[in-house]
Amino acid sequence: MRSQVAAIFGTAIICLIPAVNFSGLLYPTSTLVGIPYYFGEAFPATWFQLISLGAFTKGLGVRFFIPMYAAW
Repeated sequence: MRSQVAAIFGTAIICLIPAVNFSGLLYPTSTLVGIPYYFGEAFPATWFQLISLGAFTKGLGVRFFIPMYAAW
């Protein structure tokens, strides 16, 4: 890249597109099969979705999220 601003923008795009596609934001991660499933499980956005869903919509406590915080 020719400038730092372009590099930051390019890095953001390269990180955001897979995170949105494989985190469960567009479609559930349970529908992914094979390598895309493991690729999606590696993104922190997948775990954030589960934690925010449980905390905000279901009112679950911290003890329910320990495996998600540890990304097991």
